[in-house]
Amino acid sequence: MVDLPVEKGTDKKGNPKYVDQRVPFNIVLWHELVGHSIKGKGHPKEQWNYYSNRNKKPLPNGWGTVDPTIVIENEARKKLNLPNRRPQYYE
Repeated sequence: MVDLPVEKGTDKKGNPKYVDQRVPFNIVLWHELVGHSIKGKGHPKEQWNYYSNRNKKPLPNGWGTVDPTIVIENEARKKLNLPNRRPQYYE
């Protein structure tokens, strides 16, 4: 099991809140096998893909873009009624 940041409601300003939650191995496998191997997606090392930039003013160009491998992971999460993973890959 792996702990990953998943969406758990919103704060008072309406921004998504994320908490670390254990996920089943099949989700991790889907991320690695389908996202990285079959689809050949990597994790962009752009500033929008760093969660730590969420409070920067102005926000980095592309903020709100979802990492392409996480898009694939969230497809599997949806089928299993699990919450979406945070859009940014990096801390």
